[in-house]
Amino acid sequence: MVKLTSTRILLWITALAIAAASILLRTHQGNYNSNYIRLRYGDWAIVAGASEGLGAAWAEHLCEYGLNVLLVARRKEALEASAKKIQQRFGCQTDTWVQDLSDPNLADAFRSVLEDPQR
Repeated sequence: MVKLTSTRILLWITALAIAAASILLRTHQGNYNSNYIRLRYGDWAIVAGASEGLGAAWAEHLCEYGLNVLLVARRKEALEASAKKIQQRFGCQTDTWVQDLSDPNLADAFRSVLEDPQR
């Protein structure tokens, strides 16, 4: 039997969110429409786990369709490398936030990042 840890649960939630978002992106007029996405959700997307794997792939996908991304992950070097790669490849704006999502003060940290006038 597979042991359910908070990391595994977070990975499953992330995978389901990616699948749902992918379906939503395709529903408007049967194809991807970056103007629709930007008008409805804004110019920026926040992607957790963006230093590698599904998170990085999702960030690339969003940039490919015209969104800018705030990349969130624990490992600073890998996160900055991912941001640089995405920005060079797709020409979108990227910003990084080094943060452990299991931090009990995550909501306060998130609020302070969003309210920072320098971002």
